[in-house]
Amino acid sequence: MSALSLFDRIADGLADTGYFSIPNFVSRDEALAIRDIAIRHKEEGEFRRAGIGKQIEYQLEKDIRGDEILWIDNEDTAPSIKSYLQRMEELQNFLNYTCFLGLKEYEIHFAVYPKGTRYARHSDRFKNNPHRVISFVLYLNPDWEEEDGGQLAIYLEGKDPVFILPEAGKLVCFRSEIEHEVLECNRARYSLTGWLLDQPVGLTFL
Repeated sequence: MSALSLFDRIADGLADTGYFSIPNFVSRDEALAIRDIAIRHKEEGEFRRAGIGKQIEYQLEKDIRGDEILWIDNEDTAPSIKSYLQRMEELQNFLNYTCFLGLKEYEIHFAVYPKGTRYARHSDRFKNNPHRVISFVLYLNPDWEEEDGGQLAIYLEGKDPVFILPEAGKLVCFRSEIEHEVLECNRARYSLTGWLLDQPVGLTFL
């Protein structure tokens, strides 16, 4: 499938249901190469406990959110991550051209959910800082099974929840205002999680 055809399907999914899931957006080998980078940073102690909210509302609540994160510098990162980010920039440009979303930039971090952690139902768009337009998650977990938990649950208004396994190479895109949660993980769960923004990153903190 060509990139434009895939981007068309993503745009249609975002317009029709608010989300789209794509297996093998990157190959298994690519996903594992990125995961190895995340694991190395984790072993070097570079990850930090994630919180909820932003700015003055920021707080640590382990019972609500148990993941650890490491923000990625878009200009200084490994070739395997740069290749993935280039594709996301192409998707951003395509969505601007076809859906007129006015996307300006993106922010992205590694996330790891240790065994026994979760992220309760929430929305990625902050009430006082509503600049996240599209959320996107690339999963990095080989041989993930139902019993491993950690599914992404997406809550669509008037419909049953959608449950997505965090399998290596899979990309999920959804509108950032849609409520979702990460179910409790029974093994460590890795991802690259990001957001397409309608403001440059520096202005989203104003």
